[in-house]
Amino acid sequence: MGFRYAEEREEPPSGASWRRDPVTDTSAGVRGGRSGPETTALLRWQRSAGNRAVSALIGHRAPTTPLALQRHLQLQRASGIAVHPSSRLDAKALLALIKRSRRVPGFLKRGLTVRGGALQVAGTLTRPEGTISEFLEPFMTAIASGDWQITTADSTITVTGTDPTALAFSQLVTPHLAKGQRLGSSFSSGPGGQRTFGASPLYSKDREVIFGWTVPATSTEQLKTGRGLIVVVRRITVIAPSGRKKVFVPSADEVVESVIHEISAHAGRISSGLTDTHGTRSVDDISAEVAEFFRFSEEKGEITPFRTATRIFQFVGAK
Repeated sequence: MGFRYAEEREEPPSGASWRRDPVTDTSAGVRGGRSGPETTALLRWQRSAGNRAVSALIGHRAPTTPLALQRHLQLQRASGIAVHPSSRLDAKALLALIKRSRRVPGFLKRGLTVRGGALQVAGTLTRPEGTISEFLEPFMTAIASGDWQITTADSTITVTGTDPTALAFSQLVTPHLAKGQRLGSSFSSGPGGQRTFGASPLYSKDREVIFGWTVPATSTEQLKTGRGLIVVVRRITVIAPSGRKKVFVPSADEVVESVIHEISAHAGRISSGLTDTHGTRSVDDISAEVAEFFRFSEEKGEITPFRTATRIFQFVGAK
């Protein structure tokens, strides 16, 4: 599924295996107003997740080496992450959000550009010396692969029930696509090669707030790009048990975190033939590292929840 805030829990939601599970409130982020964010945050990664990262790098995962990253760079010059024409943010607007954010490390801001309407890597993207990163290699892989397109989305959350501890959530994410385009795939349905299209709506009944969703190319045939789709939520309409309705707009940093998370924890791993399901150690490590840029509290010494998600839970009276 997508990038979510799930209330005080880490277990992944049920659903089809291709669905990318969004991040929980146990992911990490860093506070703003810092100087040298790329060094501060990445050194924190090394302190908090360095052992896990080293174990993964010398284990079943290929090592992140300058040579491997350079190969990614060479490949991506002809690819990049395209933007769907119906997206409410084009490639330049997405890049502007990333570059304006005080939470995104400088090395990542300097390493991204837009060419041909696609998000690309500019020159060499190198992390600060002496630091370890789980997210960077799959992030580069997604951009290099040419496998992905991105679009924005609206979502609607309907909450029912009377017990604040057991409210029922129903959430539909509607990506911004061209008229008539739907996510899903065709299947054989009769003699003579007859095929029927089966829609795959982005729907969740988990107690969560979704900020993003990554869909593989097997479910994007009507887009006719051969690419998977990264979906980033920009507007959330919430209907409380009382019937009250309110619209919530994720902050710029929440959008940027979702973009980076979807690309690295999900798109990049799918392109590498790896699982992108939360509950998998490598996916959760990437998720935590990305979130640490945005939501780590020095005072509390932990990752804090998405503010928009907190406001939504308060609005519907969930506990």
